[in-house]
Amino acid sequence: MRARGAPIVVKADGLAAGKGVVVATSVEEADAAIDMMFAGTLGAAGAAVVVEEFLAGEEASFFALCDGETAIPLAAAQDHKRVLDGGRGPQHRRHGRLLAGRGHDR
Repeated sequence: MRARGAPIVVKADGLAAGKGVVVATSVEEADAAIDMMFAGTLGAAGAAVVVEEFLAGEEASFFALCDGETAIPLAAAQDHKRVLDGGRGPQHRRHGRLLAGRGHDR
């Protein structure tokens, strides 16, 4: 983590009700996020932590119902995780929307 530097993504490996991801803008912030998760703040969700490379750009999730043979496409959704304008501040799980054809339909 120190060799790669920031920004870097720290994730709780379990289900954390939308609160288990920190996009750290410094190595110190990443260290604090790891300490917070291992301290039990997120319960069992933070028992294991994943550290990932930060990828800049838009992110979208595409949902489908699958039975092993057939996939029925549903909708795409996009999270807007930063509380403050300009991509600043902590993540906020209530910032999201369904997408309506913004180039994510390919």
